[in-house]
Amino acid sequence: MSKLNPVLAQVRPAKSFPLWPSMIFLGLILLLGFVAWGIDFVGLKRASDAKAFLVSSWVLSYLIPAAAVITFLLTLRNNYRRFRGPVFGAMLLLVLFQGSVVGLGFVNLKKIAEGGPYSSTREYVPLSSRPSVWPDPLQPATFDLGGGVRLSMSLVCWVDSSKQTLPRTVPKTFPRPEQDTSTRPLTARSLQNLVAFTKAMGYVRFFHPSDEATKVYWNHLAVLGVQAIEDAASPEELAHKLQAFFVQVAPTVQFLAPGETVKNLELPKGATQLVRWRHQGMGLVNEHGGFGFSRSVRLADVAITWTVMQHFYPYFDVVACDWSAELPRALQQAAVDPDDQSSLRTLRKLVAALKDGHGKVSRAQKQDRLVPLLDLRILEGRAYVKAGPKEIPRGSEILAVDGESMPDRLARCRLEISAATEGSMNSRLAWKVVSGCSGPKARLAIRTPQGRPMDVEVALEKYSNEFWAQGLPAQLAELGLGLWYVDLDRIEEGEFLAALPKLAEAKGVIFDLRGYPKMGPRFLQHLTKQPIQSARWNVPVVTEPDGRGWQWNTSGRWNLKPLQPHIKGKVVFLTGGGAISYAESCLGIVEAYKLAEIVGEPSAGTNGNVNPFSLPGGSSVSWTGMKVLKHDGSQHHGIGILPTIPVSPTPKGLAEGRDEVLEKGLEVVAR
Repeated sequence: MSKLNPVLAQVRPAKSFPLWPSMIFLGLILLLGFVAWGIDFVGLKRASDAKAFLVSSWVLSYLIPAAAVITFLLTLRNNYRRFRGPVFGAMLLLVLFQGSVVGLGFVNLKKIAEGGPYSSTREYVPLSSRPSVWPDPLQPATFDLGGGVRLSMSLVCWVDSSKQTLPRTVPKTFPRPEQDTSTRPLTARSLQNLVAFTKAMGYVRFFHPSDEATKVYWNHLAVLGVQAIEDAASPEELAHKLQAFFVQVAPTVQFLAPGETVKNLELPKGATQLVRWRHQGMGLVNEHGGFGFSRSVRLADVAITWTVMQHFYPYFDVVACDWSAELPRALQQAAVDPDDQSSLRTLRKLVAALKDGHGKVSRAQKQDRLVPLLDLRILEGRAYVKAGPKEIPRGSEILAVDGESMPDRLARCRLEISAATEGSMNSRLAWKVVSGCSGPKARLAIRTPQGRPMDVEVALEKYSNEFWAQGLPAQLAELGLGLWYVDLDRIEEGEFLAALPKLAEAKGVIFDLRGYPKMGPRFLQHLTKQPIQSARWNVPVVTEPDGRGWQWNTSGRWNLKPLQPHIKGKVVFLTGGGAISYAESCLGIVEAYKLAEIVGEPSAGTNGNVNPFSLPGGSSVSWTGMKVLKHDGSQHHGIGILPTIPVSPTPKGLAEGRDEVLEKGLEVVAR
């Protein structure tokens, strides 16, 4: 402060910023800033459109701290002689922290402008210079919804000089959905109605860019729509009900019964621009649930999930999935699901049809997951114990769990697991078949490696990542003279960097990548002498429904430069069906640049950023929102990274307590 005083002394103190009132005001601003930031952090705000959500978040969380910084500086300027000591130090630290938050705000604003990895934005062009690739708003497209009804809808809207879409409708407040806990099945007519509603909702929600459609909560609207549309008795009544429902958010759409024709549209007065949706992937803002467990909520959950995947899932071209057939099946089941868990299973079966290793439907855990601590391997349709309680010999086969035979349990669980490869499916089955026990103990029927049948009870315990590391060496271990083992699932980057001098001079290094790495891809940079790149991420740019007219944003890519010290010895990577996503990004570089031998089984065959969204019933759905191809442009999904030296565990090896994949890796680096 002493060096600053002569400068500040030139400024005449102003009465508008006296010290203590300013300090109180500053404290209130800081408190408000912290509260707003905390609210933003835990995600309690809701908004109907992604950009509005981000902008409101930026204003609340960053402009308030900016006001705190300005107030502090003005107070300091006008009270420099008194603003010192502990008070000055404490307030300075608080304001510096808030200043850093302001900096993050500008970074966030840049992300808003760029759209981020997934974003849904509306783009505008002058009406007088409409590009040829934009549809003519006076020539709407027609979509067959089934149930005898068609939808006529343009993918663009007119906009006036103030960027409001035309024509406009009177804003409507939608009521809270009625609670209906019945489990009545769908009639053939009501099923057709709900299929038509689901398809119409997807077209309007994602491709009709009216202001009204961006300002509603679609989770809410989906539940109301199910209730409004289900009981239509004929195609004519269905078209009438759909028109009455959707005209509130899409003023120009037309629903046509058999024999009806499209009415001519007219250019609204004052129209100067056109607007359309431009989806880079699917930029959904999560709308929280809270609608309770009811029949219409269950049906809306299915409808929303189906529409998102129908228009944005990037792997329909390589998976064997009749997605159109999945919709009526899931709607029929959701209508009669008797409880929350049954509804959850219905959604999981729907997502499982996508064969997406990231595909998952979950609910918030209200308590710790309790499971029997059994590390299993699924080999040729049977479940074998790799590690578990001492009363269960290693290599034992599980024959039944809680009275359900293992073949039946495996078949049931497979229906609820989304996996792109058999190895990924087996990896997830190993966990799934022993979860869901109603315990306090799980009752197991087993057969020991010697063929002796046994009945065993195993206590349910809190899920533990450490348990699944049983039988492995330490995350960094020398397995022989100059032969090192590095478990990328467990090692921290600092520990890896500290060991680099030894690894660089080692005769051989085994990187265990059978799961999900805990550190960044830096380890790859010590294996190469030339710059290397990841596979290219392909984010779909979607402006038309049903997978038509996709373009791809391929800008995202790792560019990794070689780092010293270079690891000189022979290198092996271990992998298998549990290696997914980021692990496959790393393995893809190893495969493309031939940085090492790959030992084990094929990886999960699922890569690309996860893109979650929430449902009215409180579930969260995760899925892969982008397409990843291998470096040479060939298919990755459903294939994965293939080992150069294939090795699989065997029941005999499990019984002997051996890790046959690791043994083969050690053999390779020791040559």
